[in-house]
Amino acid sequence: MGVFIAQEGSSPTQMHEYQAQVEEILQANPAVDETVTLSGSSGLFQANQGVVLAILKDPSARPPIGAVAGQLMGAVAMKTPGLLTFLQPNPVLQISTGATAQTQGQFAYALSGSSPSEV
Repeated sequence: MGVFIAQEGSSPTQMHEYQAQVEEILQANPAVDETVTLSGSSGLFQANQGVVLAILKDPSARPPIGAVAGQLMGAVAMKTPGLLTFLQPNPVLQISTGATAQTQGQFAYALSGSSPSEV
């Protein structure tokens, strides 16, 4: 998940062209299963920004999520000069064992993920 950012003052037409290019680059990567991009929604973010969501294939059929995010950001940077893309890998399942109060026991665990059935 992430964003793509164009030069300040980019027109809606230019943003749509960038969105189409980003979508094409994401879908060309063999590790990507599905993609969603959005631009032109100034109520949610700046007019020169767009949103990117890439759903990856099963981990057994692709490199690690961090490597794929790097590949995607690099490919967009190489093929769309003037456009910055920032992707944050969000694994389906994330287990956190961070510091917490011990009022309910010695250990605390938090499970979260984008797919409740997999959590």
